[in-house]
Amino acid sequence: MGIHGATPENIKALQAQGVRGLAVEHVIKFRIHKVTPEFIKAIKDVGFVTVSDDQLVRMRIHKVDARFVRDARADGLAIQTPGDAVDLAIHGPRRRRR
Repeated sequence: MGIHGATPENIKALQAQGVRGLAVEHVIKFRIHKVTPEFIKAIKDVGFVTVSDDQLVRMRIHKVDARFVRDARADGLAIQTPGDAVDLAIHGPRRRRR
């Protein structure tokens, strides 16, 4: 954990954002992918209140952040779940067939 900078203070800050019971491997994943307490708060602020640890990591991997979600919604896209946001980041907007 020390190599990745995971400290008791870092874990307490994650817990303050509602992240509890993280296994050591998840704490390290969070550090590697920069899933910070600030990132978690911003994601919750755009309405993703219940987001899993794995979803948070996937969002970071695919460069989905609160601004991405706000911009997509401003463009008229229905982003209702973390999965919707990741799908948009991977595949782009999908057109409906008529």
